[in-house]
Amino acid sequence: MKVIYSKQQNLIQKIKSWLVKLSIRFGGQDASIQRLLGSVYLFDKLTNEQKRLVTKSIQPIYYESGETIFKQNSDGDNFYLIKSGVVSIYFVPPEGNTEIVLARLEAGDFFGEQALLGSLPEKRNASAKTLAKTTLYAISHSVYQKILNSNVGDILKKIGEQELLENLAAFGPIQSSVLKNDLGEVLNYSDGQVIFKAREAADRSYFILSGEVVIEFLAQDASAHRTELGAGELFGELGVLEQIPRTGIAIAKGNLRLLSFKGDAFRKLCKESPELQQLVRELKNLYPILNQGSVKLYHSKFLNLKSINARYHLEEGRLVTTSKVIGMPIFAMSHSELDAAETVHFSRGADIRRRLMILHHKLLGVSCFGEWDELGEVCGLILQQDKISDEQIEFFKKTGKLNLAKCKILPSEQRNETVCFCMKVSKGTIYDAMSQGVNNLGDVIKKTGAGSVCGTCQPRIVELLGMQAWTAVRFIEKIPLTSNICSFRFLLYPNNLKSGEFGKEGPQTKTDSSSYLGITDSAPYSYQPGQHIVIQAMISGQFVSRSYTLTSVPDRDRFIEITVKREPQGAFSNWLFDQANDSSLIRISQPRGDFILTPEPDVPIVCFVGGIGVTPALAFARYLVAHFKESRLHIDYSCKTDKDFILMEEWKSMTAAQKNITIQLRATADHHRLSEDAIDQACRELAGCKFYVCGPKDFEQFVVKYLKMCQIPTDRIKVEEFIHAGSPVSRTIEI
Repeated sequence: MKVIYSKQQNLIQKIKSWLVKLSIRFGGQDASIQRLLGSVYLFDKLTNEQKRLVTKSIQPIYYESGETIFKQNSDGDNFYLIKSGVVSIYFVPPEGNTEIVLARLEAGDFFGEQALLGSLPEKRNASAKTLAKTTLYAISHSVYQKILNSNVGDILKKIGEQELLENLAAFGPIQSSVLKNDLGEVLNYSDGQVIFKAREAADRSYFILSGEVVIEFLAQDASAHRTELGAGELFGELGVLEQIPRTGIAIAKGNLRLLSFKGDAFRKLCKESPELQQLVRELKNLYPILNQGSVKLYHSKFLNLKSINARYHLEEGRLVTTSKVIGMPIFAMSHSELDAAETVHFSRGADIRRRLMILHHKLLGVSCFGEWDELGEVCGLILQQDKISDEQIEFFKKTGKLNLAKCKILPSEQRNETVCFCMKVSKGTIYDAMSQGVNNLGDVIKKTGAGSVCGTCQPRIVELLGMQAWTAVRFIEKIPLTSNICSFRFLLYPNNLKSGEFGKEGPQTKTDSSSYLGITDSAPYSYQPGQHIVIQAMISGQFVSRSYTLTSVPDRDRFIEITVKREPQGAFSNWLFDQANDSSLIRISQPRGDFILTPEPDVPIVCFVGGIGVTPALAFARYLVAHFKESRLHIDYSCKTDKDFILMEEWKSMTAAQKNITIQLRATADHHRLSEDAIDQACRELAGCKFYVCGPKDFEQFVVKYLKMCQIPTDRIKVEEFIHAGSPVSRTIEI
C-alpha cells in the first residue's frame, strides 16, 4: 500500500478534538464515548450502529500522574482514546537514556493504533506515560480487527503508517522531507522471517519503522559477522546503489515493520536528498569497521551531534562502542575500561586531530577529526586487543600513523613507483621522508622536491600523508570566451558543505566537539585569489589530473571556476571542452600556491601577464572589486592578436566603474610588444608597487630580467609560469 499524508485531515481532527473537549465530560459514559469517537477522523466514517458496537466493548482505565501506559517493544494489544488528562508519547534510542518526546496528547486525542494494524499484535515503537491524572478508553486488538474489516480499514492503515513515518523522522536520521513523495511501501514480517538472502539481486532498500533486523554474512576468512539494526535504521542500500547482489542474509527479529523502496525509487531519493546521500556515505565508510564479530548498530548523538553508533559485545564480557558523526569527519571508538589508559596525541594544523588511549601496549581507544586511511586497521587493533610497540607509538607521535610496516618494509615494486614525474621522485623516497618525521605537504616538497614543478602530484602526496586530498564537484556550466578558451564552473556537492562554509551559507557555530578534539572552526574549501587547484577527472577509465588557477572570487561566488585554454594535444583540456557534463566524475584538490594577492594600503599592484597567464590577474581584479575597492591595480596584458583577448566586456565594465583599476592591451602580432620602456614607466609611476608576472617562459624571463635591472627588490616580485599543459608553477626569483 502507498504512504499518503493529508494535512487537511490532521487539521480537521484537531478542530473536532478541541470542540469535543467542551462536551466530553457531560452525559453518560456511552454518550461520552460516542462523542469522542465522532471527533476522531479514524472513526467518523463509522455508522451509528458500528459506533454502538465499539462502545459496548470499551471500558475506562484510570491512571495517576506519571504512570506508564506501555513501553516501547512491548506487545501492542490496545488502542487508546483520551477522555481526560495528558499523555506523553516518547522514544528512547537503543543504548541511550534520553527521552525523545514525539507527541503530547490531551482529551480528544488517540494513540496506539500502529501496533494494531497487523493480524497479530505487534511491538510498540514508542512508549506512553501520563503527565496528569488521566482517563483512557481502550479498544482491544480483536475489536480493532473487526473495525479494519469495515470500509474504514484502509483509512486507518494509511493514517497509522503516516504517524510511523513522522515518528521515524523524529528519532531517525532521515528528514520527513525525504519521504514526501508517494514512493514507499510498508511491509510486515514475523519473527524469523527472511527479508533477503545472500547472492540475491538487490532490488529494494529498507527503513526500519519498528522491530529489529539481524544481518549475517560470511567474511573471506569464513568468520561469521552479525549486525543488529533497530527502528530508524537503513539497510540494503549499497546493493541497490551499486547494483551488486546481496552479501548476506537479513532476518526479522520479532515482529518487524519496514518501509521499503524499489531500486529506482531509492536512487531517486538519494539524488534528491543531500541528507540521505550523506547517510549512505557514512554507512559505507563504517561497514568495514562493523564487520568484526557481533555488533548492535543504532542512531544517537556524539558530542551533541547526530551520529551512527555501534556497540560490540566481545569475549570475556568486553564492551567496545563507536560513534561516527554524520556529515563531519569525527570518529571515536573506546573500550569500556579506559580509566588507567595513557593518551597519545597527534595533530596537523586545523584539519587533523588524532588521539590514542593505550594501556600495557594495548590500544583501548581512538578519537580523530579528519580523514585517516588507517582507521579501519586501528579499530581492528582495539577489537582484537593486539599489542603495539614503543616504536609504533613514537612513529604515531611524529607522523600520525601506526602501521610501520607500510613505511619500513615497502615492496620494491612499490618503492620504485613514481609519484612525481617532473622531479622523478618515487613512493619509497616519500615514505623515507615520512619515517624521518616529515608530516605535511610543504615539508615533503622541501625535502624531496616532489610536487614543486607542475603540482599535479600534490594530492597524491597528501593521500600518502593520510589526509583528505580530494573534494568531489559537479560540472554546471561552460562559458566560451574565445575560439579556444572557456571558463568552466563547478559546484561542491551539498554534503561537502556545512554551516558557515564556502559561500557563507550560514554562520559558523562551535560545538562541544571543538574543545573535545582540540580543533578550530575552518572552512574545508577556502582559498585566496591567485591560488590554483589540481582538477582530476575520469577519462577513458583512468583519472587524469591538471592544475589550473581559480578565477572565481573567494567569499562571494558559490561556484568554483577555472579558465582553460584548449591545447591541441591536451587530453584533459580537450575532454573538458568536448565531453565534460554534469554526470562526469570530477574532483578537485585543496588550493595550493603562493602566487597570492595580498592587498596592502597604499601598495599598488602591477601584473605583467601573457596569453592564458591572464587568469591570476583576472582573479585579482575580481577579488579587489568585490572586497577592496580602493586598491590600485594595473594589468599589462599581452596576446598574439586582438581576437585572443578574453572577457573584454568585463574588463571595460570593471575599469569604467573603478578608476583605480587600469588595463593595457598589447597585440604582439601588430608590433605592440611589451617593452623595457613600458616596464620602466610602470616602475616610476607606481613606485613601491608589487609585481606579479605570469605567462610563457620567454615572456616571464624578459620581464623579470628588466625588473632586476630596475633594482626592484626580490620580495616585491612574484612569478608564476604557465607550462604547456596549462599548469601554473610558482617560481623563486634568483638574483
